[in-house]
Amino acid sequence: MKAFLSAVLFLALLPGAVMANRLDLTEGDAGKNLILRQGDQLTVTLSTNPTTGYSWNVVDRSQGLLKQVGESRFVQSSHRPGMVGVGGRQVWTFLAVATGKTTLGFSYARSWERGVAPVRMIEWPVTIRK
Repeated sequence: MKAFLSAVLFLALLPGAVMANRLDLTEGDAGKNLILRQGDQLTVTLSTNPTTGYSWNVVDRSQGLLKQVGESRFVQSSHRPGMVGVGGRQVWTFLAVATGKTTLGFSYARSWERGVAPVRMIEWPVTIRK
């Protein structure tokens, strides 16, 4: 019991660490240390406007520890009828499938621009435990 309480206290004091069975992340969470368990689900929601030509892409550094579930989906923001160029959110779901440490990253760029650095990068250090 004492060891369990010590572990809980240690994790609570770990700066910027997040633990969950299901974790929902946004741009505001960028850089936070994520602590997951095998089987946990992770959802990432990032603001985007595909009419600009820019889109978010997964930067795969997961080494097979995180598995993307399905394709990302675009959820358009509320707008008046007839409006064009409306942005929204791009949403991905991942499953923690193996233990280890990795980085989950996303880049915001235009797919046709080769040799041009992304305008934004977002990353999360991830630890997956049993």
